[in-house]
Amino acid sequence: MKKDEDTLNEELRSDDRNMAATGGSIEFRPSEDAMVYQFSLRDWSDFGIGILVRNDSKILTHIKVGQIITFKMHKPEGKISEDPIEAEIRHISEPKDGRHPDHKIVGFHIR
Repeated sequence: MKKDEDTLNEELRSDDRNMAATGGSIEFRPSEDAMVYQFSLRDWSDFGIGILVRNDSKILTHIKVGQIITFKMHKPEGKISEDPIEAEIRHISEPKDGRHPDHKIVGFHIR
């Protein structure tokens, strides 16, 4: 039995989420023909992170659910992670309750 997309998205967000500290961000190039993008962290859990992306951002033409992305993490102190981090895009969804109009939430599962 295949779960519908809404149910799957709800389950992916079931881990306890923590709001990201101000200044935390990720940086990645979604494909070889795309530019490097940097996004502030929205939230994180033990197994994933979330970013907020404007609906009109060109990044949305370069990413899709299931895609593996390698990113660098910028910590609030400004230091970059030493090693690249590999993650799978698990959902690209609308924020709940009308929060953050004109944006999507992109959720990554850290591998």
